[in-house]
Amino acid sequence: MVGAAGFGPPLHIHDREDEAFYILDGEITIDCGDHHWTAGPGDFAFLPREIPHAFVVTGGPVRGLQLTTPSGFEQFIAEIGRPAERPGLPAPAPPDVPRLIEAGRRYGHRILGPPLAHG
Repeated sequence: MVGAAGFGPPLHIHDREDEAFYILDGEITIDCGDHHWTAGPGDFAFLPREIPHAFVVTGGPVRGLQLTTPSGFEQFIAEIGRPAERPGLPAPAPPDVPRLIEAGRRYGHRILGPPLAHG
């Protein structure tokens, strides 16, 4: 995964998948249930299914490995994503929450609140 400073999803729950990040470069701030922490190079973060969570890139760009299990999350990402308009990372923009809610219903994801604040 790669993300520019300020990138992050709204607070959400995965009903079917566990999600994890191994950070190679940069930094993300994470809320998961009652826990709040920052992960940087060499850190591993585990976000279990059915626990509300969100993250934001606070030291970016961030580069890391995203592990989502079991498979199927990639179909959600393909549906909500869009082709790159040019090389490099796009500037962060507010998420299209109605689109995320609609697609999330098909994939077992629930949007609960706004993205985390950057900074």
